[in-house]
Amino acid sequence: MEPRHIRVREGPAGPRRLRTRGETNMLDALARLRPRGVLLFAWLCLALAQPAAAEVRRQGYITLRDGVKLHYNLALPDERGSFPTVFIYDPYEAGAARNGPVTRPYVTSFWAQRGYAAIGVNIRGTGCSGGTFVAEDAPQWGRDGAEVVDWIAAQPWSNGRVGMFGISFTGTSQFAVAALAPTALKAIAPWQVFPDFYRDMAYPGGIYNSVFVTGWGLLSRPLLQSSGANAEALGDPQCLAHILQSLLPNTAANVGLNMLLHPYRDDYWSRDPSTMLPAVRLPTLGCVTWQDSTVTSRAADLFAEDLPRDSTWLVANNGLHGGCAVSEDMLMRFYGRYLKAEANGWERTPRLTLHHEVPPEGDAGIERWTSPGRPAWTTSHDRFDGGVQPLRLRLQPGGRLDLEPVAAKETVERYLYPSVSANTAYDWLAAFSRWGWPQLPGTVLNYTTPPLEQDAEFLGSGSVELWMSTPGTDADVQVTLSEVRPDGQEMYIQNGWLRLSHRHEDAARSTPLRPWHTHRAADARPLVPGEPVLARIPMLPFNHVFRAGSSIRLAIDTPNLDHGARPVPAVHAVHLGENHDSTLVLGWLRGARAGAALPGCNAVQSQPCRQDRVGVPEGRLRLEASGEPAAGGSGGGVFGPSMFVLLMAALLWRRRSHGPFVGMPGALRRRD
Repeated sequence: MEPRHIRVREGPAGPRRLRTRGETNMLDALARLRPRGVLLFAWLCLALAQPAAAEVRRQGYITLRDGVKLHYNLALPDERGSFPTVFIYDPYEAGAARNGPVTRPYVTSFWAQRGYAAIGVNIRGTGCSGGTFVAEDAPQWGRDGAEVVDWIAAQPWSNGRVGMFGISFTGTSQFAVAALAPTALKAIAPWQVFPDFYRDMAYPGGIYNSVFVTGWGLLSRPLLQSSGANAEALGDPQCLAHILQSLLPNTAANVGLNMLLHPYRDDYWSRDPSTMLPAVRLPTLGCVTWQDSTVTSRAADLFAEDLPRDSTWLVANNGLHGGCAVSEDMLMRFYGRYLKAEANGWERTPRLTLHHEVPPEGDAGIERWTSPGRPAWTTSHDRFDGGVQPLRLRLQPGGRLDLEPVAAKETVERYLYPSVSANTAYDWLAAFSRWGWPQLPGTVLNYTTPPLEQDAEFLGSGSVELWMSTPGTDADVQVTLSEVRPDGQEMYIQNGWLRLSHRHEDAARSTPLRPWHTHRAADARPLVPGEPVLARIPMLPFNHVFRAGSSIRLAIDTPNLDHGARPVPAVHAVHLGENHDSTLVLGWLRGARAGAALPGCNAVQSQPCRQDRVGVPEGRLRLEASGEPAAGGSGGGVFGPSMFVLLMAALLWRRRSHGPFVGMPGALRRRD
């Protein structure tokens, strides 16, 4: 068949296309239809031309059993029908119809366009809701939320199946509601949460998070209290009355004031959401960003340890608060399974999804709440710890970090305190990264491995076990993990903190990779001036792949500007040697390799680079098998007790049958 050509004829209005032989247009086709066909075609056109379902918006109040009225903002896909419902519950603008000055409402067209009703409700004492807001009273706002779920299920626009969604407080509130298991609540999606108010937000490591708590509690809380309400107040006398009624009670209950008065984990903290976690049994899709400077990444341990494994899934990636890289497809499959009862195979989803090296910018996801770019690669695991093994690196005199024990009997290395730390990627006070600032001489101790022979991936919490002394009775310590790359750049990875008088641990909850400090006043252990003590400083959970040729670095110095560190000048000492084995313990994913080339500097979200000015030791370091207990503790991990006994029996049999066995577990060696 010869090719057809399009001929163009110039007309008064410019070029117009002429049909080639054999072509027809819609009018030609209609002319050849019989009358019945024309009528059928016209009916189809009219049917297709019907206006699309219009999103419906409503606002109002839900009256609780105690008479308190909670304000809500509702969006429906259509006036008709019943829909699965996404419930958003917070003290910000959940119940507001318009944006406030600090945050944005979650109730947007995103949900209606996907067939879900979305309802945002303000916690009592916030926005247009009545009552008093007590941030730490999770049982109260949990009961309120459970009543809201029951109310939703009874509405004609609801199909009786409710899920919850949100980040930060909007995520944390879900635990308090889910713990009460209202019948209609089928699933929750809590992202970047802080259920342990003391450890996660107010006093990480026992050090007051002064800038954030003060800003959130004393400055932003009064603003947020009314910001969601301002849009409705002029036309809603009930809203205005609630705002006026809550001013004095909310001031007395202000979280910024009250948390400052409770530096130890006393009864004040006993009502936070962490106390309700054992009762949460609903399907849960969580998310953590490793460098979250607002609420930290401690929640990674929470999802792994405090929630049921068979109904919990976790997504994690590098990034700051608000940067979860959960895809829309993943979220819709999760809600589709539990809110729409779709047989979509969700249960086969791996328990842990790790997105690696997410760039700083990209296409927005769930509105603005997930806005990172595409990760360099993604891996998944059926275990939350990924099967890590503890890898112990020892601090050596002169700034070396190595596998070998220290040969010297005793060495002491010192640094000045306090100082302005350059070893943090972001803090609220500076409002930008100080990673590029110079490290002032004498204010920091750096310990660095020789370049690695192979890629090395680490996952989860770490433990920095330091023998330290000070001229005073206490000391605040910050530890920082970084990668010194082959290109001479140093990339930030993670921080950890501890006030040394808080070093007492709960033995039942501590693991080789994660110390669990009680932070009780009765357990406080002041230091004896000049006398070394052993303290395990928690390195917050992280995931990172060190490339072959890179070095692992640990820095020890003053906590960053956000923390209310002790202002007493001192010279802190780190003790090294046979009797004071100071070490770094990390969770090693043996055999893992990078799935992409080394990224450009500052091309990874929340992991800035700076020029390395310290240098790396000579030689090469090869990581080999570890003989330490696995991260899961008794019975858990790759090297649990029973597995360890079997392996040792096999090795002893091999030794007796075949002579010395080369490469026995525990043979962590350095090869120069």
